[in-house]
Amino acid sequence: MPRTIIDAIKNDKLYELSFALKKYDDEVIDLDGATLKLKVQAPGSTVLKFEGIMSIVDADAGTCKYLVADGNFDEAGNYHAEIEVTYSTGQVITFSDIIIKVKSDLPK
Repeated sequence: MPRTIIDAIKNDKLYELSFALKKYDDEVIDLDGATLKLKVQAPGSTVLKFEGIMSIVDADAGTCKYLVADGNFDEAGNYHAEIEVTYSTGQVITFSDIIIKVKSDLPK
């Protein structure tokens, strides 16, 4: 999956981040029987800020979403993220190179 860049506003919450997971050759990832986790690292940090369970929207289409919670993006800057897909067989596939650009809210 090529780099994904998402724009967000500091302290916004209860909106969805949506993703369509594909291989580099643009083949859709089948999410049947998988659990998904969004892992996010805050700007300037070397540890995870949070991990959150994601919902599968359409398993055959490889689409999923994460509902942003209060406090997830409480500081402006570039957050690094990845999606960890774990299948019931134990296979794990990680989609990395996701940047969430959090901008300051008004007034600036």
